[in-house]
Amino acid sequence: MADQALPPSPRQAPERTEIVSSGPEPPGTSAPRSTLYLSVAWVSAALVPVAIIAGRAASIAFLNARGYPRSVAEPAGLGLAAFGLIALIVLVPTISAVWFGLAASRDGRRGGLAAAVVAGVVGCGLVLLGLPLFLSRVIGWPLVLVIGAALAALVATAVSRRRR
Repeated sequence: MADQALPPSPRQAPERTEIVSSGPEPPGTSAPRSTLYLSVAWVSAALVPVAIIAGRAASIAFLNARGYPRSVAEPAGLGLAAFGLIALIVLVPTISAVWFGLAASRDGRRGGLAAAVVAGVVGCGLVLLGLPLFLSRVIGWPLVLVIGAALAALVATAVSRRRR
């Protein structure tokens, strides 16, 4: 008789059920949210090359509208605005692909990380490689090379300290 569970009496409080988050979806499950994140990440990654072309076209149109054809060197402030326009247009799909790719990756979709890396390398690489070209027109190549060497030395120092 002692082994049998007795029904709870009306005076006893019922046991509380704790709600626990299940965490990320296990790999291989097709959760609608992670599928949506993965799709948005790859579409955004595919739009990065389109954004590069659109940003360059918008930059040229911007400078032409202000009376500076491609053969004439534009003032530094106008060049900065044109570079900022390209960077903005390129970084919108890049950031979107990285954001949604990492979200899909956290939900267990491996392809999300690939989309984030591809878009991040292409989009951010274009902006980071375009920055010295812009700065060379404003402050000259020698100073750009000195700044680049200093940044490379800082990165190398940080990496070597991290490995210790």
